[in-house]
This record gives sequence, C-alpha cells and structure tokens, in this order.
Amino acid sequence: MELLSNRKNLLLIMAALASIRFIIVPLFDWQGQQVDEMRSLQSRLDKGQYLVSQSGYLAEVKQKLELAVSKQQAIFFDASNKNNTQLKQLQKIEKLIADNNLKVRNSRWLGQQDHDAYVEYRLEIGITGDLADFIQFTAAVELLPNPRRFAQWQVNISGMSKTSIGRLTNAKAVIQFLVAKDEQQGAE
Repeated sequence: MELLSNRKNLLLIMAALASIRFIIVPLFDWQGQQVDEMRSLQSRLDKGQYLVSQSGYLAEVKQKLELAVSKQQAIFFDASNKNNTQLKQLQKIEKLIADNNLKVRNSRWLGQQDHDAYVEYRLEIGITGDLADFIQFTAAVELLPNPRRFAQWQVNISGMSKTSIGRLTNAKAVIQFLVAKDEQQGAE
C-alpha cells in the first residue's frame, strides 16, 4: 500500500511539474512578451508625443531648409527651353557689351559639358572697342551673380600710346553659363 501511495504522490508531483512546465512557464513568457510589447509601444508613443511637441520647431527647420535649397537652385538658370535660355543669356551679354561702348563682331555657342549636378554652356563672343571699356565689361560680367563667369579671353591690342591704353582689334571672350541638370533633363 505504501508503494501505491508513493506512486500517487509521484504522479501528483509529475502532474504538478508538467502543469508548471506547460501552463505556468508559458503564461509567464507570454506575460513577459506583453510587457516588452507595451514598453515598445510606450517608447513609440513617447517619440510621437515628442515629435508633436516639436512640430513648430520642425516646421521652422523645414522652411529654413526649403529656403536654403531654393537659394541654392536660384543660382542656376532655368533651362526649360534650351534655345530660349541661350538667347536670353546672349541678349544680356550683348546689352552689357553695348552699355560699355563695345561692339559685337560675332558670337557662337560652343556646346555643352555635362557635370554631375549641372550642365555648362559656353558662349564665345568677338568684341571690338577701347581696351578701357573692355576692362569695365569684364568687371561687369564678374560682378553678375553666379553661375556666369569668364572661362577665357584673348585680346589683340593696337594703338597703345602714352595717353591711351589702346583699342581691341580682335578680342574673344568665352563665358560659361551653368544650368541645373534636372531642369535640363526636363527640357529634352
């Protein structure tokens, strides 16, 4: 009888251990997972509340960034129409030449060079007139806002004397114009 009683006790102990192993331990694991999930959700909620509380600051930063980007993009010429853009730039340069008492002999576009973020167009223009006026013209071009600048120039001077620095008999200037590449691709 004692053996039978020990067997019953042994079976009760085994049943208790099995219930602990298969019922209570998974229950604690599930509870731990729920606690971890709640902590994760609480963390996400805290981050969301922080972002909402900082929305005014973030909107201000966004406006500053948009302004900085627009200023950066403003230095590039709009190339929605390549020919129209080239014509406008040529007219601006010719006006500067006329304003500085110089004359245009000829002009031509030398094509384009592709770069990572922009396309570079080059204008070659032949000029005649006084050297002093040409110096003023070069200063005027350099004072224009980017992205317009001299790439090179050649000057042949005649008539230099003690009272005059001379005249340009044959001057060539190559001027670069930069166009944003994404605008250029939209034009093609």
